[in-house]
Amino acid sequence: MRFGGIVRDMSKGTLAPSALLAPLTFNPTSPIAAQWPGIAASSVVGPRCALRGDIEEADELRVSGQVNGNIRCSRLVVEKGGSIIGNISAEELIARGEIKGTIRAKRVTLQEDAHIQGQIFHTLLVVEMGARFEGRVRHRENPHQCIDEETIAAATEAGADPISLKCLVRPLLALRDGDRNEDVAWAKDVSLKTACHDAGVLNEAARRLSAACGRCPNLAHIVLECEKVDSEIGGQRTLASAMYRMFALGAREWNVNWGPLPGQRGCRLRRAEQEAQWREIIKDVHGRVTSERSAHAVNALGAKILRVLEQNSGLSIDCTSIPKRVRVEFGMPTTAKALQAARAQLAMMEAIAPLDGAELNGAWPAEVAAA
Repeated sequence: MRFGGIVRDMSKGTLAPSALLAPLTFNPTSPIAAQWPGIAASSVVGPRCALRGDIEEADELRVSGQVNGNIRCSRLVVEKGGSIIGNISAEELIARGEIKGTIRAKRVTLQEDAHIQGQIFHTLLVVEMGARFEGRVRHRENPHQCIDEETIAAATEAGADPISLKCLVRPLLALRDGDRNEDVAWAKDVSLKTACHDAGVLNEAARRLSAACGRCPNLAHIVLECEKVDSEIGGQRTLASAMYRMFALGAREWNVNWGPLPGQRGCRLRRAEQEAQWREIIKDVHGRVTSERSAHAVNALGAKILRVLEQNSGLSIDCTSIPKRVRVEFGMPTTAKALQAARAQLAMMEAIAPLDGAELNGAWPAEVAAA
């Protein structure tokens, strides 16, 4: 039997790395042999033993203690009092104890006192009186094949986010089950909670979670890791937020490691997202400028908005870096020449006196528009 993990003797409360343990041997004169005739070909996790880690056994494995990890073997018997938290892959499973995870076996027998939570993929299933099962059962000619693909396909049909399924959920399905219970519902929930992140963030989060966790983490942990990665590497969500805060609020939080700023060549924030953020930024600044008592006439409004953006960001802004559709939507000059004329008029008006109570009707005068 191959095992990599931690062993606890529950009678003594001691812990030991499995690498320091002597190879497991079978004593035909032991009390265990008297309890289970014919057990000489089996490996045993006794009632006083708790294992944390994955187990692989070529033949039969009997569990009457506690296993926290995945199990792969030819035949698995979970005795009354035995407990497994993890995924099981076997040719045959006989359960009299507790299992929480996904079971993949050709022949599954749930006997009296068995308590199963999760999914069962089987070719033949027998449930005896007294057994309890909570989850989903699926018949498969080959229960060990294409399970993850079926989960992804079912989650997609249920409305899950396809990018998150591909980049994040699929790698996490390979980890042993923590508290997923029903894989399809879990996959959908994870994908929708993390759909706000781009593929780069999801790939990196999946890599970190897989490296750090032998067990699939819970939903809150996954979401938190995605947010952490997004902030560190500059994901689309973080870049969009930083852009808005810089130009609209004056919070200059753009990390130089994120690359060029919005409006500059090579900016990693997608064009569609930049346009959406410019729309929200200018809408916010437009509202503040037009609400001032000393509001300027409309022909100077675009110049004043740009000036506010430059003051907030500390940058010199070329009006053409703002999408034309946004400039047109808010009545701003659409060419550099028109902006130059508007700035000149704004400077002249401010040099004379503000036009108190001036009405802003949202249209550019003919002489400025012509410029």
